Amino acid sequence: IARVGEREFDLILMDVQMPVLDGFEATKHLRQQLGLTTPIIALTASAINGEKQKCLAAGMNDYLTKPFFEDELIQLVHDWIMRPLGTATDPEATPVPIAPAPPVLSPDASISLYKLDILLDTARGNQKFVESMLKTFIDGTYNALRDLNRALEVGNMQGLQGTAHKLRPSLVHLQIQPAVVLMDTLENWEGPFSYDDLQPLVAAADRLLRQVLADMNTELEARRAALAA
Repeated sequence: IARVGEREFDLILMDVQMPVLDGFEATKHLRQQLGLTTPIIALTASAINGEKQKCLAAGMNDYLTKPFFEDELIQLVHDWIMRPLGTATDPEATPVPIAPAPPVLSPDASISLYKLDILLDTARGNQKFVESMLKTFIDGTYNALRDLNRALEVGNMQGLQGTAHKLRPSLVHLQIQPAVVLMDTLENWEGPFSYDDLQPLVAAADRLLRQVLADMNTELEARRAALAA
């Protein structure tokens, strides 16, 4: 908000979930208090029904779900910057399709639990970047599993939802769909905290992701050996 008061921007990318002041409140302040008309695009890891409408109601112009492809962001920025002044936002013009969540399946040992297609496409042949991203995911996921289990043990529903929200984008990038479903269930939990109901979800996520991490560590070592050869 302070930066907007210092200079003019062509477009603002607004992270919906931020500490202190979330993207919804920040946008309302920019629109209502400062009278800002600059296009604002919401960036969110949540794909639940009604999320886009909530962003538009707060005063944002468009919506992009994380993780996203580089081309998607570039196209969206281009569309809004090149849009004639005074063009109104039409909430129904570009609906965001939300696919129904698939059932959580038991992992098949013969099928890879994750895919690197998106990462490899982003890396564009830079193997050190691939290694770095895998290492970052491994370290971050170990920490996230620790946080999930700790939040469960102390009855911290907000901690469970926050950790699920942070973990979800990486799981989408790596196409670990059963884990994405589990994180969506935790993040969008609407009832009160219930250890008996939540423990199986956390246990399933822990079991699945620890197997993913074991497989990924094996692949990481193989990639390092190949580069050193």
